[in-house]
Amino acid sequence: MKSLVVLLGLALAAPAFGDIIHLKDGSTLEGELQRTRDGWTVTDANGKTTDVAATDVKSIELKKAASHESAEQQLESLRRSVVTLDDIHLILKHYQDFLKQNAGSPAAAEAQKDVATWQDRLDKGLVRAGDQWVTPEQHAALQAQSAQAAKAIVPLISSGRLTDASAALNKALAITPKSPQLLYLKGVVLLRQNQLVPARKAFQDAEAAEPNNGPIHNNIAVILWKTHNPMPALAEYDKAMTALPDNQIILDNVAEALHALPEVHRKNALTKRVVEHFNEQDAALQKQMSAKGLYRWGAQWLDKDAYSQLQTAQKAAQEKVDEIKKQFDDNQSRIVQIANEITQDQQLMNQMQQQSFVQDPGSGRVVAMPLPQRYYDLQRDIQVLQTEGQTKQRQQIELQRLYNERQKDLPAQHYTGNQKPFDAEGMPGASQSASGGATTKPA
Repeated sequence: MKSLVVLLGLALAAPAFGDIIHLKDGSTLEGELQRTRDGWTVTDANGKTTDVAATDVKSIELKKAASHESAEQQLESLRRSVVTLDDIHLILKHYQDFLKQNAGSPAAAEAQKDVATWQDRLDKGLVRAGDQWVTPEQHAALQAQSAQAAKAIVPLISSGRLTDASAALNKALAITPKSPQLLYLKGVVLLRQNQLVPARKAFQDAEAAEPNNGPIHNNIAVILWKTHNPMPALAEYDKAMTALPDNQIILDNVAEALHALPEVHRKNALTKRVVEHFNEQDAALQKQMSAKGLYRWGAQWLDKDAYSQLQTAQKAAQEKVDEIKKQFDDNQSRIVQIANEITQDQQLMNQMQQQSFVQDPGSGRVVAMPLPQRYYDLQRDIQVLQTEGQTKQRQQIELQRLYNERQKDLPAQHYTGNQKPFDAEGMPGASQSASGGATTKPA
């Protein structure tokens, strides 16, 4: 009983609630918030701290402070929590909740000053740009600067100057942290550095700002596949095909993914939908590529001569396979026929044996009469049929072996096992054609 009293005492002494951070991935963290340079530090009821990047925060929910916390401390917590919010209406609502809880306190008077500042920003129609609140005109100018900065960073990435590109991106993102162009390029740099998880995060942030973008969905899919998440990858490829139809890079990647997809996922409803969309778009793409003298072979493209040679080789190999299969099927039909003939002959022999027993009229005894010559003919026929059946069975084993060997001679469609991301050329705002802005070389 004493331990229960202690626990109750501890429960009453602890805060009833902490502030709640809602993250973009759907999870939440609850505890005391402390603003840091890059985001927040959350300290939970057990004293465990968790660092959260500002870019990961979707929203912050303020809970009623514990009874032992002063109004001044609550106000400081409130001020820290609204720093990352974009919606001034939501910020003012948090302040109204604070004023209701702390009416008449000195902290409430200070909070009213904050409310006046936020209301003035709302009246002027200011919007957030990084850590600044600017007019829509200023925001448009910053966006234009962001687009120019992105264009200037592309050559750095293309030339492999990733450290310089990363530094320029961080500087530009500090001003416009939600720029889809900058976030996309950040993902490209991180992906080139094989930092898959941060790269995926950057592309997902770009997707939040530019949801209907084929290269973004494609690159997320490539990363998901690399990190062994095939079905989420297919879902992203489906979005990529919808956002950018008939694109060669995307469709080649889907061909690779479907070829390598584990058997357990092949009957999935999502897989069937992706296959349907792929077949429809790939037919259109193949028509476009054939006009350039290129033809699909697996996930690669061949010129006319190479494709014709493969078709000729495939036709010759297929004819051999078909001939062996025909022999196998003919043999199998004969084996079935032999079995039926043996069964029929045995039935006739059984009937003859039954009919050979007759009753002697004088004595009433049952006596066996001599079997007709036809009985022995049938017996001999069965032996011949059995010998032929055994020969056919041995032939089937050899034909199956030959069939498997000839199957290996069929030219196999080529798959690399790799799925390609879009590089800097896939940046939102850049034009993407059906070939994805890349030159396809024949294999």
